Amino acid sequence: MLKTLKNLTFICVLPAILLFWGPIAVVAQSKQQEILDKSVEVLTEFSEDDDSRFFRQTLKKAKAVLIVPVMFKGGMIFGGSTGDGALLFHNEETDRWSYPAFYTISSISFGLLAGLETSQLILAVMTPKGVEALKEPSFQLGFDITAAAGPYGAGAKAATADILAYAKSKGIYGGIALEGAKIAVLTEWNRKYYRKALSPADFISKDSISNSDADPLREALQSITNSEITQ
Repeated sequence: MLKTLKNLTFICVLPAILLFWGPIAVVAQSKQQEILDKSVEVLTEFSEDDDSRFFRQTLKKAKAVLIVPVMFKGGMIFGGSTGDGALLFHNEETDRWSYPAFYTISSISFGLLAGLETSQLILAVMTPKGVEALKEPSFQLGFDITAAAGPYGAGAKAATADILAYAKSKGIYGGIALEGAKIAVLTEWNRKYYRKALSPADFISKDSISNSDADPLREALQSITNSEITQ
């Protein structure tokens, strides 16, 4: 009798558990998919600009690309920046891009700041050192890895930097400062999106990682890097 009551209790409670946790899982994955969908839009917009020739040349040489479709920056006395994005590694042997891994970027700055700004940010990882840093749980730009602004490719720093940064900003800020910015892998996001535990290195070495919902981003990046640059 007692066992029967326990079974009935479980049967009655199970729908409530599924009702509670189900939407949470969907919301979490929806957030990730939203980032991927917006990343396609940002990547396309950057590549179709009138002055996009150097950007597209950079992507052709990049070993990895991190796309942050929405980067928030704001503050009054203390200011900071934060954003989540998708990172794809380039496999030089197959000339294909990996499925995206989720990363976050954040920084804290001090100054007379006011207001709130959103930016779009794309980081092109140009060196093996930059790729190795991405395998770590986190690292800092300007300390562990060098970064430079990439819009025009001017200057010796841009020529030797591990990462070239492209940003579009609107608002009261003149631009986005990446010195000291921290980049960290979103391990739990990756696990939920691909339904298994993954390390950053897995996205480089394993062909078993896949989620068809991420294919539009991979295809958009592949199309840009395979296209001829005529302008």
